[in-house]
Amino acid sequence: MPYSRSVKVGILKKALPPERRSIANISKETGISGQTIRNWIKAAKFGSLDDEVGEKSPRHLSNSEKYQLLMEVSHSY
Repeated sequence: MPYSRSVKVGILKKALPPERRSIANISKETGISGQTIRNWIKAAKFGSLDDEVGEKSPRHLSNSEKYQLLMEVSHSY
């Protein structure tokens, strides 16, 4: 399943410093596989995350992506 860049960035914020949460914890919370998260971390380190598919319109997001975005917004307040 393709994820929007904003979902990926939100996950990376949780996985990388300063939060540095465990991949297993993030995977359990979001339902995104640990290997997918590891792939995003690797892509971000090599600067290739931006080369992937861009933002989707909200109406094209899956229910899990919409939920993830809502969780990101609610945690930022």
